[in-house]
Amino acid sequence: MGFMKIGVVKSMAVGFLCSAFHFFTHAEDTLKFGIDVLEDEHFERLKEQKIGILTHAPATDSNNTPTYKVFLNSKIRNNIVCFFSPEHGLSATEKAGEQIENERLDRIPVCSLYRNEGSEKEPKYVPTEQFKHIDTLVVDLCDVGVRCYTYITCMRFAIEQCVRYGKHVIILDRPNPLGRKLSGPFMDEDLQGYVGGFCIPHLHGMTIGEIAMFLVKHYQPHPWLEPLRSERLGKASVEIVKMENYRPNVLWSGQKFKKSYFWHPPSPNLPNFDSCLAYSCMIPMQIYGNFKTILASERVSENGEA
Repeated sequence: MGFMKIGVVKSMAVGFLCSAFHFFTHAEDTLKFGIDVLEDEHFERLKEQKIGILTHAPATDSNNTPTYKVFLNSKIRNNIVCFFSPEHGLSATEKAGEQIENERLDRIPVCSLYRNEGSEKEPKYVPTEQFKHIDTLVVDLCDVGVRCYTYITCMRFAIEQCVRYGKHVIILDRPNPLGRKLSGPFMDEDLQGYVGGFCIPHLHGMTIGEIAMFLVKHYQPHPWLEPLRSERLGKASVEIVKMENYRPNVLWSGQKFKKSYFWHPPSPNLPNFDSCLAYSCMIPMQIYGNFKTILASERVSENGEA
């Protein structure tokens, strides 16, 4: 009987160790966002820096805590000079094209980088003096892998402003929900605007950190902005806090997130990952539909029927 009890105990111990090993190895394999890595480092790279943070509510850590709250609860809270918000606002719940006003968050200014002044020909980006008052801009935005999504243009304009003022930029990287999917034509330089601020394919296949590095290494002038000179670009200080355990060739649905992590809508009309997939297809379909309408109108005019 004693040998049997020892055998049972051994079996239980082995089973426990196997379960523990499986748990810890599985936990280590889960994806860490840039903000998670920054937390693990105890924000050391931002110590003694006056920081501005371009972010919004859907950009969270692996525990679903928005990045701005992570910073507000961190030891470097007093380093925050201001937050910056993109289209849809800090909450990411405002309608597309909605005027975004400045606000305050826990007594810290939230400066909107998006305005709708009623003219499609005018920039919707608002250059701000706030960039002069920071040492480092931290960017954590949720992109969806589509060129026309305005968050990457917002980031671009903010980075260019920081380069002009000689400020450091840190991008907290996060997944491209569409993985490495590349599709669609490149945009002509003179057609760039706010909806489409890069000469890249419609589906660009890059993370937001990779897009930032693309801007610096393969700079393309934007018609709305004064071109950055080569000496400025040579001194550009842009750093990426890379993800851990990211699988770039895998869609969002195939990434190994923490079990408790869930999709955070990056804008009101993308409530889930399926809607993100649909959005990536809808834009070309809309363009094709508009193109057919234009052709039909031209034929009617040529025949003298309108």
